[in-house]
Amino acid sequence: AVYPASVNSTSVQLYNLSDNYNPIGGSTSLSSDGVTLTFTPASPLPPNATIEADVSCYYQVEDLAGNGFPCNSAIFTTGAGSTTSPQIVSVMPGDGSTAVGPGAIVTLSFNESLDPNTINSQNFQVFSGYTNLGAYVSRSSDNRMVMLSGRWPYASTITVIVNNGVLDLSGNPLTSAFRSSF
Repeated sequence: AVYPASVNSTSVQLYNLSDNYNPIGGSTSLSSDGVTLTFTPASPLPPNATIEADVSCYYQVEDLAGNGFPCNSAIFTTGAGSTTSPQIVSVMPGDGSTAVGPGAIVTLSFNESLDPNTINSQNFQVFSGYTNLGAYVSRSSDNRMVMLSGRWPYASTITVIVNNGVLDLSGNPLTSAFRSSF
């Protein structure tokens, strides 16, 4: 098992060898049983790239007895990635719905997982007329559903807009902005 205090942000390092050995940011975590060390990249790995993963090379990871693990490196190539743009497959309340309550949660479902860095209030907006209602934006754990919540004004037309700044995990944008009203 790994000594938890020996694990930090430099325990696992990834580098993009296809891009001048550029470091890939992310976070490192240790499982509760101390057996599995996981590196989670801050953003999706680039497609068609050669990646080097270094473990215990720059900051030595230790076992429970204080023995250091040797430096280990592995090199792999990422896949081509998707070339298909994300699409909205459903929205609730649906376009043209009536008698929707002021606390209704707007749920948008996508055909694939989105880049979580693009799920934000700049790309997902709710309007009453020309007034941005400042919806709270949240997402499902698989990044395929986006939920917008807030207090919508009574007896008003509410318009949901999704901008084409929304990207999938391969960096493909939404083909065009989406608009739905209820």
